[in-house]
Amino acid sequence: MKLFSFHKKNTPSNFTEETNLPWQHKPALFLHIKNNLDEGGIVTSEGDTLPDDDPNRNNGLKWVSGGHDSVLSFHTNIDYPADTPEKVANLIATIASTNSLNKKIELYTILMTDNVLAYIEKVMEKMAELEIQISPYLDKYARWLAFQAPHRGAVKLGIALLGIIGDAHDKNGILILGKHEEFTLFVSVAILYMSDNPENDLWNMAKYVSGWGKIHIVQRLAETANPNIKKWLIREGYKNDILYEYLTYTCAKAGNLYQELSAKNIDDKLFRGAGDIITTLLNDNSPVEDIYSYDEGAEVVQLFIAHMEQRPSYGVVDFIILHRIKAFLESNKEDWEALQQMGWTDDHKANLLIDIHTLLTHIPWDTIIQEQSELPSNHFWQIKKAGEMLAIDTFKGYLKNLKAAGIDPRLWHMTTDYANQTTIDTLITIATEKFTPERITNNKNPNEEFPLYNAFDFFLNTLEGYPGKGLNLIKLALKSPDRRNRITATKVLNAWGKAYHTFKVRYMIRLALRKEKEKDIKGHLADLLKKY
Repeated sequence: MKLFSFHKKNTPSNFTEETNLPWQHKPALFLHIKNNLDEGGIVTSEGDTLPDDDPNRNNGLKWVSGGHDSVLSFHTNIDYPADTPEKVANLIATIASTNSLNKKIELYTILMTDNVLAYIEKVMEKMAELEIQISPYLDKYARWLAFQAPHRGAVKLGIALLGIIGDAHDKNGILILGKHEEFTLFVSVAILYMSDNPENDLWNMAKYVSGWGKIHIVQRLAETANPNIKKWLIREGYKNDILYEYLTYTCAKAGNLYQELSAKNIDDKLFRGAGDIITTLLNDNSPVEDIYSYDEGAEVVQLFIAHMEQRPSYGVVDFIILHRIKAFLESNKEDWEALQQMGWTDDHKANLLIDIHTLLTHIPWDTIIQEQSELPSNHFWQIKKAGEMLAIDTFKGYLKNLKAAGIDPRLWHMTTDYANQTTIDTLITIATEKFTPERITNNKNPNEEFPLYNAFDFFLNTLEGYPGKGLNLIKLALKSPDRRNRITATKVLNAWGKAYHTFKVRYMIRLALRKEKEKDIKGHLADLLKKY
């Protein structure tokens, strides 16, 4: 039998057309993911939204892909009926021995709640006690769950079962599922059982994910002895779209950051990685390990500063890093008694401060920051912060970037910081040129143009502090296919207050109310008319 040749219909083999099946006439999530990969094999923004997405799941909270399971695994627990693990294991056992359709329906109904992670380990323990047979039914059923089921909870159980079964023929399909962050955690565990080289497979899979999925993969690479993976961990591995804090300590230790920085000369990627890791470990209120957990922190910072002194050129990121380390060393809020036991002695701190002072006073930072503010950059937040510290006006450079760039949400996110009574009209003019009715209203699926609507939303939030300004953009937002834009528009109008709810504004709200289809937004609009 060819791999996945059983994917001919979206129901188990013993169904009847008359049976009301919870999975019937719904698209398989595996095929949705497989058909929504870009040329580089990464899930597209459209593919990221799974067909079974339910706005009422998790009490209406919208999670990033993999977020619900990840927060559960890191920070909390989800309640479920105490008998669920035993019930699920017994259902699997019955299906494995009888292939009962009724038991499949009963099990599938449980899986549709998508709390699989909460009880999966107990299910596996119970299954081991029951000594469940894989053939002739369970292996086929597990593949159906993983590759044909239309609900994420069912797919997750399928992945877990295939991991335990450990058939390498399923690996390629499992790795495709792992490219979607909703399933990467389950896939990263399954691969440990079905791959001859799980480290390499996990490392390769990490190239396709950047959020919670990458966090789970990197954690499972923490014990690697592969020198190439170790080097990658402290150069690229820690980077993710959730919080660097989740991975910086793990990567610093697993990647032997101290040993790498002990070399006389280091590559630029290592220097940049070390800077990111150090500043992240120094962050306050980390949800995981921080500088207090890192026993090599004092030596690593000293080595980093020594390499900084040898740099051929400097940029705004270097300036920010130096000041962050300086602020830490001068802080009276740290527990220096505890840190002293880890090498942060008074002499060590004093020597570091002398070196940092030399770097901050002997390098022409004002010229560097001014020049960089005029250039395209991924570090404009740092440029603005550095400009404030050096009393340099970076608004001109920011405007240049805002005009020249496409729609970069990172730049538009900063309009709130740059906006004031002097600059707001200029920002509105640029926003009007960028966010045209043609661009905003012509997309039936806003997920395909997420950066556009995300950037627009950032600017709409800026208008909240400037009553009466940018009314044309508020009107456009009320027509946007992106619900977040429409919600933000109502929030801005509410913040403006009664004085700015003129006849023109009220007429605009009435038109929007007449055309709005979503109940909650209709309620917001109706409340505005009642309130003002």
